[in-house]
Amino acid sequence: MVIFYGHGSQILEIKGIPKPQGRLAKLSVETLAPSFPQAENIVFGAASPFLSALSFEFDVPLRVMQMDATQMSTNNGSMTYVPIF
Repeated sequence: MVIFYGHGSQILEIKGIPKPQGRLAKLSVETLAPSFPQAENIVFGAASPFLSALSFEFDVPLRVMQMDATQMSTNNGSMTYVPIF
């Protein structure tokens, strides 16, 4: 599954990656950004409408628990995690 989203002058390609059972496991997006927080904001803003529609359509609660960002040129990474309460 691939979704295209326009952000400013760039078009983001949001790729859905399935679990072995065929259900959606995660989304992968590449974007240009000057920092990890800005990359996360861009991608979350692009993916949120799709995830919200999916949650509403199938009447399933959805929470983004983890966001991983990787700088492709250096392979440095950042992870944002929300613990389950």
